[in-house]
Parts: sequence; structure tokens; C-alpha cells
Amino acid sequence: MIINSSDILKLNNSLIFNGNEKIQLSIDDSIKDIDIDIKSNSKVEILLLDFKSTNINFFIQNDATLILKIINNSIKKTLNLKANLCRNSIFNTFLADLVDGDIEINSNVILYDDFSSSEFKFSTLAKNKNNKRYNISFSHIGKNTHSILSGFGVSQNEALIKCVGVSHIEKDSIKSDAEQSVKVILFDKESKAIASPTLKIDCDDIKASHGCAIGALNEEHLFYLLSRGIDLTEARKLITTGYLMPIANYFEDELKQKIVNEINGSL
Repeated sequence: MIINSSDILKLNNSLIFNGNEKIQLSIDDSIKDIDIDIKSNSKVEILLLDFKSTNINFFIQNDATLILKIINNSIKKTLNLKANLCRNSIFNTFLADLVDGDIEINSNVILYDDFSSSEFKFSTLAKNKNNKRYNISFSHIGKNTHSILSGFGVSQNEALIKCVGVSHIEKDSIKSDAEQSVKVILFDKESKAIASPTLKIDCDDIKASHGCAIGALNEEHLFYLLSRGIDLTEARKLITTGYLMPIANYFEDELKQKIVNEINGSL
């Protein structure tokens, strides 16, 4: 099912899904705010291909699952995502951001009830003085909640990638688990990356981990490929592709090929 801005306006900027649905969502400048309600026991997949700066608020009820897949295909936008998760609900976001342009994405997920879980995984390519910013936060309120932030990026030609991750495990959220991991390759001395993983722990009996790695291409990997007769340009491309490519696995075949082509064409 394809839902565009005119459909959203007719529904007073509020979408309700009850059951199993696959949605392609298209948003233009006429839409600034959307409320999306996923009813109990529903399983919904939303593909966001065409969007402008907007705010999307999700309410995911008991035992419901929402998979949000985003391919960024335009520049200079801010996307604000907010989600409230009820008992045993799931909200996973997969972002492929390979376009040549600036972007800011803010995601705030509240794991309000027990056994709720959320992931935010992204791959990003920044070049030509791009400024790409990702502010991803999870608030663990319920017990046995689980969050994952996983990001991979490549920065080149004076570009900046900045990722701020905040996972807050609040009081009484026992048995909860928060994970953060961000890795960025810098292609040249002028490119930059900032990763700021933050864990706020107000509860015992939990698991939490974070890590970040920012730097040039691995010299050992380069040496291995060069020793096998692969030239430097192709070796750099192969290593970088290995960083960015895994995000394509979350998309269906046609879009997976589109992502692969964009990665190969940009390096």
C-alpha cells in the first residue's frame, strides 16, 4: 500500500494500522507532523523513501511490531522520530543514508512497558563537506527492556559525521539491556567524525555496553589486499563497502540493489 501526503491530510495527519501491513510512505512539504498508531498484535512494515523535514510520532501498543525502513534520497532536512512502546512491543529502524547532502535525524524511543525492545541501525556516507548528524536516544522505563544503537559511516572530502547516542536505564528497570556501537572510517585528514555514546544507569541488575571506533582504513587489511594484486583504489573501495553494505540486508531485493549501486557509485 502506498500512502502519500494527500492521503495523510485526509486522515487529519493520523494513521492507524491494525493487522499485518506493508506500507510505502511518501511525505512532502505539506506535512509537518504525523501520528502513527500500531494496534495490539499488529505487525507493520513502513518504507520511507520520499520525505521532507517532518515530525513522526509512533505509539506501538501491546505485542505489536513496527519495522521502519528509511532510504534518504534528498538533502537539507530534519527528521524527528518519537516512539512510545507498550508491553512486549518492538520498534526497529533501519536507515541507509548515502545521499550527497546535509541531514539531521533525531530519534527518541521510550521503552515504557516491560519486555519492549528497539533498534536503530544506520549506514551513512558523507562527502563534499556534508554535515550529517544523528541524535539517537532510548529511555528504559519498563523491566526487561532492550535497546541497540549500531552505526557505520564513511567520511570524506571535508565532511562531518556526528552521532550522539544516549541510553537511559531508569530506576526499577531491572533486567534491561542497552548496547551502543558506532564505527566511522575517515578517508582523508580533512574529514571528521564525532561519536558520543552515553549510558545513564539508575538501576542495578542490568546490562549496558558502548563503544566507538573512528580512524583511517585499517593498514593491515589494505596490505593484505594489495599483496593479492588488488590496486590501492579498489582495496579502499572493498574495505569501505564492507562497512556500509550490511544495511542493505534489511531491504528487499530491488532496494537492496539500489543501495549497493549507490555505495559503489559514491566511492
